[in-house]
Amino acid sequence: ERLGKGEKIFVISVYQTIGAGQNLQYPIPAGKRDSLVCLNEDRSNSEKDFDAIYLDKPTYILAQPNKDGLQEEEFVKYIYQAEYLQESSELSINDTIQNIKKAFVCYATGKRNNLPFANLYDRKSVGLMSTKMLIQAIGRICRTYMKSRNIYVYADNTIVDAVDPSILDGRTFNYEFIELMRKVNASYRSAGASTAEYAGNLVSVRANKFIKNMLRDWTDERIDEWKKLRELVLRFPTVSKAQLNAEDGFIVSNFYISLPSPSNVLFYNQQDDYNKIEISFIQNRKYPFSVSEGSAKLTKLMQIPEIKEYFESKGFATQFIPNEWIMSPPLFNNIYKGALGEVVGKWLFEQWTSGCAKLQEIEDTDLFELFDFRVSDSDIYVDFKNWHESTQFPDSDVVEKIRKKAGACGCKCVIVANIMANTHYDIRKRRMDSSEMDSFELVEIPAMIDETELTYRPDAAEEIRRCIREYSDPNK
Repeated sequence: ERLGKGEKIFVISVYQTIGAGQNLQYPIPAGKRDSLVCLNEDRSNSEKDFDAIYLDKPTYILAQPNKDGLQEEEFVKYIYQAEYLQESSELSINDTIQNIKKAFVCYATGKRNNLPFANLYDRKSVGLMSTKMLIQAIGRICRTYMKSRNIYVYADNTIVDAVDPSILDGRTFNYEFIELMRKVNASYRSAGASTAEYAGNLVSVRANKFIKNMLRDWTDERIDEWKKLRELVLRFPTVSKAQLNAEDGFIVSNFYISLPSPSNVLFYNQQDDYNKIEISFIQNRKYPFSVSEGSAKLTKLMQIPEIKEYFESKGFATQFIPNEWIMSPPLFNNIYKGALGEVVGKWLFEQWTSGCAKLQEIEDTDLFELFDFRVSDSDIYVDFKNWHESTQFPDSDVVEKIRKKAGACGCKCVIVANIMANTHYDIRKRRMDSSEMDSFELVEIPAMIDETELTYRPDAAEEIRRCIREYSDPNK
């Protein structure tokens, strides 16, 4: 009413206090109609909008755990927010855990937790919520077709850190909001890279849990799933959208990492047997490991013509092609490298025995993955390894695991063969005793291929042939 009489009114409000659907337009004051711009050529409109608005940075979007006397409702809301931001890959797993722990302390003690919380206001989802508030606020001065010739939109400069101007793409907005976003866009700092890395971390942890759960209890269905996963990674260590079918697409979305731009390498750090993983798209000291063809030794293996020819005949990748997705570290380390070693090892084994000794995959759910293969018509079991020479395991631990596996299989000979090494190591043979079974021979072959010369190791070939002669059924 007062505005309609020509008075000047300055309204102060926080974002939430003017409810949804509440209009701020007012009757056009006498004598002002001719100075207004009509947007739809219907000058019979009787109301006009505010001429100006000031926008501060939206606050109190998130629950505030960092204060005395944190209430239960706000505490629960904060936990939900932290979990949501983790699921949307905007908060790292570690930051999520630490923030929730600090919120529990604050809620339980009723005292402010002085330890710093990860800043959540710079996350994309929070920025989108802030942007929504600004759209609604500016919408209050865009409700009629009658407007002053000059409309003023003022904004605090901290608003740059609270909005996301990318929402303009492909959408229609009020002219006033578009102009504000154009000003903001010049100073906007996107958080896209860290978001992609957080997403990769989350995929990696979940992939690791899935793989470890499969290893605990084998069923026919899980064995089939495991084989499909191994086949997929051998064909597609990196993958593009064009290469995917519906089934592969599901696997890729859950086990592969989406790259910000096509690439064939990913850097990472891991602790606690891949239970804690951090990835990076840029190499530095913090991320000493890589998902790459060099780290898998594929590059050197493909320099051996007959092995490369075999891979091509099977449809396996002979290189990591720059693509949109790449294997997550657990998938690379626990599935791909092992599958690569098995494929090469099996091919060499059968070449060296002139096809007389066939390696059979183990299908029994009780014995699956104890060893890679069983030599047909024998009690010989074989494990192929794709180890780096820096790989170190306590010898007693490894031997004890082999002893237990051998006891479960009832075998007479176990061959553990590493695919490649660049230093000459002696083959080791030892007689193992077990309370569960008769003694068996453990044969450790440190390298089937000389990594420096890229030649086959004759001592490895001869040792494999010796085991076949001694432990195969002479009647078959």
